[in-house]
Amino acid sequence: MRKGIDQFSTIIVFDEDLRIVDWNGKAEEIFGWKREEVLGKNVAELIDPEPLREKIQQVAKRVAEGEIYTHSINDNLTKDGRIITCEWHNTVYRDAKGRAYRLSIGLDVTEKIKMERKLKESEERYRAIFMHSPVLIAILDKEGRFIEANPAMVKGIGENPVGKTLSEIFPMDVAERRLRHIRKALEEDSLVEFEDERGGRHFINFYLSVKVKGERHCLVIAQDITELQKLAKLLREMVEVNEAIVRIHDHEKLVKKIVERPGEGECLEIRYGEKTYGFLCVKNVDEEMKIFAKDTH
Repeated sequence: MRKGIDQFSTIIVFDEDLRIVDWNGKAEEIFGWKREEVLGKNVAELIDPEPLREKIQQVAKRVAEGEIYTHSINDNLTKDGRIITCEWHNTVYRDAKGRAYRLSIGLDVTEKIKMERKLKESEERYRAIFMHSPVLIAILDKEGRFIEANPAMVKGIGENPVGKTLSEIFPMDVAERRLRHIRKALEEDSLVEFEDERGGRHFINFYLSVKVKGERHCLVIAQDITELQKLAKLLREMVEVNEAIVRIHDHEKLVKKIVERPGEGECLEIRYGEKTYGFLCVKNVDEEMKIFAKDTH
């Protein structure tokens, strides 16, 4: 058993004065000192950064006073001056003569800690984006149940959907259609993109399979494109009006389609719904018709 531990773990044995009496091969590999270099030296002064030495000495004291087991994760020094992070399990060890020593078994967890820190930072960045994005974002399971929903999604739906299924929130035809998209994204592990309409608002939707806690879920990202569609429609209408004006050669026919605007000449009103967006105006300059757009704002 000791051979197996030696292979993967640092083993350091020291006495009540913190003097090292044993130092295994893994300790040599991790810290850089050979066994013969460290025997008899103070373990805290050797491998512990100065700010931590008092803390480490307190751990050793607790073991000496009878605390059978202690656990800690702390920074340590290597021979070449690097700082590494080790996880330590400390207990009392007695030799064949009954003399008590402190036994510390350690693992170098530097890379593990770095990965955990990066993961935490990544999660924090994701959470900030998730919470503050104006885009509607949610995570649903394969049954169409909301696992998470950001504030924009809650506002867009009109209620907090977490814990509810699509069929509990939307009309049945809408719920079934979206559930089909979810299952397609999960089964094919691919991006599903589609547009739909809800309550007079138009959305473009992206469904993507993601792994959450080992299980496949569907990431839903939706963007309200209602205003963009209105703008696109307005631009199409303006182009059509412009082309119509160019095609009209009979000025009397043109006059029937336009309205007078004081100081601006003869203008064609551009409307969408109940809102006027602007006017296309016509002037005669040196008997040549000039066309220009006039914004209402």
